[in-house]
This record gives sequence, structure tokens and C-alpha cells, in this order.
Amino acid sequence: MKKYYEPGDVEIIKISLAKWTQGHPARLIDIRAQVIDLNIYEDIMEPSMILEVTLIDSINLVQDYPIIGEEVIAVSFVTPGREMPFVKVFNVFSVSGGVSSPNSKSSIYTIKAVTPFHYFSTGVNIRKSYNTTIDVIVTDIINDITKENILATPQLQIEKTKGLINLAAPKNSPLATIDLLRQKAVSIQHCSGGVFLFFENQYGIHFKSLEKLLTDGKQSVESKVFTYGPGTSTDKERSAFAFRNIINYTRLSNFDAVSKAAQGTVSNNVRSFDLLTKDSEVTVFKLSEKMGSFVTPDAKNSVTVSSTFIDKFKDKGQFKFVPKDSSKGNDYIDNTLGSKSAYLALLNESAVRIYIYGDSYLAAGDVIELNFPETSGTTERKFNDRMLSGNYIITKLRHIVTMEEGAKNKHHISMDCSKVGYK
Repeated sequence: MKKYYEPGDVEIIKISLAKWTQGHPARLIDIRAQVIDLNIYEDIMEPSMILEVTLIDSINLVQDYPIIGEEVIAVSFVTPGREMPFVKVFNVFSVSGGVSSPNSKSSIYTIKAVTPFHYFSTGVNIRKSYNTTIDVIVTDIINDITKENILATPQLQIEKTKGLINLAAPKNSPLATIDLLRQKAVSIQHCSGGVFLFFENQYGIHFKSLEKLLTDGKQSVESKVFTYGPGTSTDKERSAFAFRNIINYTRLSNFDAVSKAAQGTVSNNVRSFDLLTKDSEVTVFKLSEKMGSFVTPDAKNSVTVSSTFIDKFKDKGQFKFVPKDSSKGNDYIDNTLGSKSAYLALLNESAVRIYIYGDSYLAAGDVIELNFPETSGTTERKFNDRMLSGNYIITKLRHIVTMEEGAKNKHHISMDCSKVGYK
């Protein structure tokens, strides 16, 4: 007999806690029976994923095991109908709560954990010098951390960069160093230079430009299409839409002309000064000349800046200063900084937060399609709101899995999504 699944159904495969003994997990125990809910956070602006697990403990696990913040939690779940489950290992870093039930027979507490690369980067300083491209440096830093820690070996997805960087034994943490390199990185593929991101999702660690994420993502939107209030008229249609229904949404940002003008989105100048030759050079960014080369989530998007606004503020942008040293090679930072800042400002103009039924395949960095009907007081067929609908990139994602005794496990997702321009 074929099983019937409802939107939000989820199969919990594993929630296991393990001790560490000489770098390897031991004393594995299944804690699914104690878990009330779990939340998994992904963010393309953050270097790692965070796990929060709430437990109701009637066996005094936290003291008898004991849980002291040096454990590993393995989590695996899958949406019915999906072939591959969400699988991730986290390192515990804190235990909080411990609120007793009224009869004092159990207590509720929350375990917080982070992905292994972040965990094993703590307390480590880089003591190497480099003179090569940023993608090579980032790969080497990650490999140095992961080669001694078997659970911290994720899939790496690193975009090629151009320009030589001289990094002389900074003695900073790996995360701080990679974040500095991210800000300096210039894409070898995109003429705008690329707004680089360093983040981890269920598919691995990414050091990529926002432009590459959008370019690759919009080629594979496929079934990742979500609709708010489809206005279905039959049970069959309603059932089909339910699994991709936007339960509710909030618009996080709107157009801000004052900020665009002040931040140099329309026009900005970057002055570089060569510390060796004492030469100075100015790179001028004009949105009117560059907007056609900006990568947008949809095939064709209009940038949310009119020609009148561009003409009004074309000579009133920000001034930026960049020191450089020609003896260490060209890093191309001064040629791309103005374009990067303008592109990021345009992306942050159009953002929504949506709440949907769970899908174990979705991850931060994915490109999805969102459809919102136009606002109308009539009963006539409504078309999509062209300002709000379209392809978006998921910037933040939160898996919310709840478990109740005698009831089905449920999975929902809260996502922050952004796009450049409108259809």
C-alpha cells in the first residue's frame, strides 16, 4: 500500500551523541527519544552552520553521560520522496537551560553545536607566508585544519581568483584570515570582480562569488518554485501546490534612494596609492556603464535605479582609498572595489523572509523562484507581482524540525531571500 505524505512530513534517520577519545568518536548513543526539536542555521554571510537541539531529559543524561561540551552530534533526516538525506556532524560547544518539569522527573535543556571546521579552527593561528592567488591560500588553510581532524573534512567548492596576494605569517585565526581574503578576492570569471562569500551548508564549504552562485543557481531552479496563495479551486490542485506553498512571508527591505546615493551605488571613485612608486590612480565607477554586466537571478532583470536618478547623482558618489604595493604584484582590488560595493547594495534592496514546508534538499546559496500575486481587490485572475516575484538567492536558512510523542515529526523552513532588480 502506497504511503500518503503530508506537507512538512520528515523522516528522522539519526540524532546521535558521541564522546571523543583520542580524536575519534566513541560511546555512541541515540538521543532521538529525548529530542523535542532541532534547529539548523545556514547563512551565506557566516563561515559555519549552527545546530540547536532541545531535549527533555528524564534519564539524567546530561550528568550521567555526561555532556560537557566536548561531544559530537550526528544529524540525519530526509523529506519523504527525496533520495539523499540531509547528513551533518556537529561539535557541541555549550549546554544551557536545565529547567526542571513541575514534578522534577525531567529537565529541558538546549545543546548548541557548530560544524567541525569552525570548531577545530578555534585557538589556531596561521604561521605560514604566502605569495600566490587567494583561492590557493584558502584551500591550503582549510586543508591544514582538516588533515588532522577526520570529521572536519568537508567538500570544498572554491572559485578561482586572479591577482597575487602577499600574506606574511599573519598569526591570525583561520576564520579571520579567510574573511580578510574574502574581502580582497577578485573573480577570474566576472568582470565586476565578484562579491566573495565564505560559508558552509550541507553540501560543503564554499569560497565563491555571489555572481557565481547566481549564475550556477539559476540554471538549476527546476522544481524549487514556491507560490504564495495560488488560489486553487480543486482538491487536486490544492494538494499539488501544498508542498511548495509559501505559508507566510515578510518583506525585509524596500527601495531606499537616499542610501543608494550616499553609499555610492550610482557613482563612486576609488583612489589607489602605490607605496613603492608613489603613483596615484583613480578608478571611476558609473552604474550607467556597468549595470548591463551585473549578474541578476533572472534571465532579464531591470535594476531598481532610473535613468533620471542616475543622471542626478552621477557625480556625487563615495570616495574610497586603497593602498597598494606594485612590488608584490597586482591584486586588482582598486579596479573592482567600487563595482562590488554597488552590486551588494543593489542585492540588499530586495529581500523577503518566507516560511515554507520542509525540504531536506534546500540549502543557503541555492537559487529558487518565488511567486507572489499582485495585490488587487477584484475577484479576477491575478498575475504575479513583477516587483516581488522572480528568482532569489537564499541568504539565510533555518531548518525547524519538531517532534511530539505520538505525533508525526514535522519539518518547516524559514528562509531569507534576496535578489537584484525586478522583472
